Amino acid sequence: MRRRAIASALAAAFVLSGGSAIGQELGQLEETFQGGIRALDGRDLEAAVAQVDENVVVFSLFSPFPIKGKAGFRRAAAEYFENYEEASFAPVSPQFRALGNTGLAWGYYQLTAKLQDGPPAYFHGRYLFTYVWSDEKWRVTSMHYSPLQHTDMRFH
Repeated sequence: MRRRAIASALAAAFVLSGGSAIGQELGQLEETFQGGIRALDGRDLEAAVAQVDENVVVFSLFSPFPIKGKAGFRRAAAEYFENYEEASFAPVSPQFRALGNTGLAWGYYQLTAKLQDGPPAYFHGRYLFTYVWSDEKWRVTSMHYSPLQHTDMRFH
């Protein structure tokens, strides 16, 4: 009986303290996600590449074919920076979940990107990033962007 009371008290203290490993990892996941967005918006190639796994797979807005590996991600990001003067990726109501050593970030986005010597382009869609917890860090293993097309949803 006493063991059960002690175990219950410890469990309650652990939960109420907010210091759970899951809570800390979830906070780190959110910061990793936000850091990646800041790196891309700030055109910081090294910071953007540092957050991806060696075997990352990216399904981007601009090609139906996946970008594979860290080197491929580096090339794609550098090309993106060359083609666009500026860009702003704005997550709307981002959601996060940590499940063991796997993390997810998903939501709706608004992207404004200004082509070199051209008008701004606007994109809206959904994203899903998958992370793996390794060496006390979250690393992006998959990025999937799904643009939403404006359609007339009226029934005839």
